[in-house]
Amino acid sequence: MAILLVPSQFASIAAAVAAATAGDTIHLEAGYAGNEAATVTVGNLVVDGPSSVANVTLTLAAGVSSITLTGGANIDVRGNGGPNSITGNAGDNDLRGNAGNDTLNGGGPVGVAADDDWADYAGAGGAVKVTLTDISNGHTGGFSTGADGNDTLVDIENLRGGDFADTLTGNAENNHLRGGAGADTLIGGGHTGGGEAGASGDWADYRGASGSVRVTLTDGTGGPTGGFSTGADGADTLIDIQFSSSPRPECF
Repeated sequence: MAILLVPSQFASIAAAVAAATAGDTIHLEAGYAGNEAATVTVGNLVVDGPSSVANVTLTLAAGVSSITLTGGANIDVRGNGGPNSITGNAGDNDLRGNAGNDTLNGGGPVGVAADDDWADYAGAGGAVKVTLTDISNGHTGGFSTGADGNDTLVDIENLRGGDFADTLTGNAENNHLRGGAGADTLIGGGHTGGGEAGASGDWADYRGASGSVRVTLTDGTGGPTGGFSTGADGADTLIDIQFSSSPRPECF
């Protein structure tokens, strides 16, 4: 199994993939600029790189079932219509299995600020229900059902829904839950504390909204806190959420 170097041997990931065979490693060197979208046409490929690498998206071609990321490079991966096994690294990874019963593994330790992984269902053709579960044997778990198949999740911190009425449920870690369009239900993992931004808690994440949103959190009476949103991302229901986020100044 060969190690292919980018950019000293190959100018891009796409060029290295074209020369690779199953089981090879593509190593992204410090001089690699990133900012690339490439299609992976060989199976069991390993892509390794430093944390300086960003803005890279890899898409598995039809018939390719697995890919593993190592190092700290910030790489996103898109699956295909089959069952995929996608393993992230110690960097920030957005993992989208698409259709099929996929395994999405964040690859890095949960609770570490430098490792922020998403299970991404933005391309789902219908509603999804995604649940993260608490740490067991050193790893968090999770699963999904619905339009994108029955996925298994490992060491995922954050969830992104699609354009339908999705249900996203966090765990005892700090989670960002981004429902996207549609009347979604966002359920935190039972945090009862709160405080300033950056403190422990779960976020209703509206950073992808196409327009303004209004988000209201309500007190819990003998049970979990509540809340709701209106606006560009639909009418969402919020449960056990401590924070909301959006880059748009007209959001509340």
